[in-house]
Amino acid sequence: MSSSNARAESPKNSDEFAARAAIKQVLAEFRQMKKEEVPFAPNSTGTALKVVKAMREENLQLVMNKDHIGRIAGIKVGDTFDSRGEASLIGLHGPMMSGINTVKPESVPGRDVIANSVAFSVGSGTTYPDNSYDESAGILVFSGEGRNPPDANTSSSKKKPGTGKVKNRPQGYEDQKATARNKALINSFQENIPIRVIRGDPSRMAHDEEKYTYEGFFEIEKYEQKKGLHNNQVYTFHMKRKEDQR
Repeated sequence: MSSSNARAESPKNSDEFAARAAIKQVLAEFRQMKKEEVPFAPNSTGTALKVVKAMREENLQLVMNKDHIGRIAGIKVGDTFDSRGEASLIGLHGPMMSGINTVKPESVPGRDVIANSVAFSVGSGTTYPDNSYDESAGILVFSGEGRNPPDANTSSSKKKPGTGKVKNRPQGYEDQKATARNKALINSFQENIPIRVIRGDPSRMAHDEEKYTYEGFFEIEKYEQKKGLHNNQVYTFHMKRKEDQR
């Protein structure tokens, strides 16, 4: 028997390596199918939606417990994805459009619906302008869901001089309510459920492309309902990134 100075790989590291390899395989298949579907615009949102649907019909996605809460094996903080479709296929953030993913654990009868992941973006032209993110400090203020138009600049409302806030509520903005997905985030706060967070790049979205970065696990420290930038009542969830993540 020959000896070796190589360190033996632990079962935990081996499982992580296998999970990451499976993720890369799914993403490679997804990207190839996008190119074949629309060669001149493979990164458009519409193309991603078509390919995700096709891959799910062919069962070409990572299968996991739909109630999964917590870290996704094989995914590291800082990993980037070309679309929400990629995040959905690997189980990081399920919805293709909604910013809040909800689950109702069947293992606990009677348990309320909770949230396990959110997707957000910050910057001009975003649908939820009340979002804010301090990347260096790991502090996210995440706006709840409600009826918001995609571009407030289309409104006839005028801003108050020197305040940056609108005088009247822009047409299309409505008060957010503690129902559905907002309620799920409130439940996660009450049960101390960690939230997976992915951040979109609005500069890419302006060119009908997408880019998302996995920011890691966040804890909801508090939530409140207050008047937002467009004079409607908004739920804001104050989250803090957990330390010592990889």
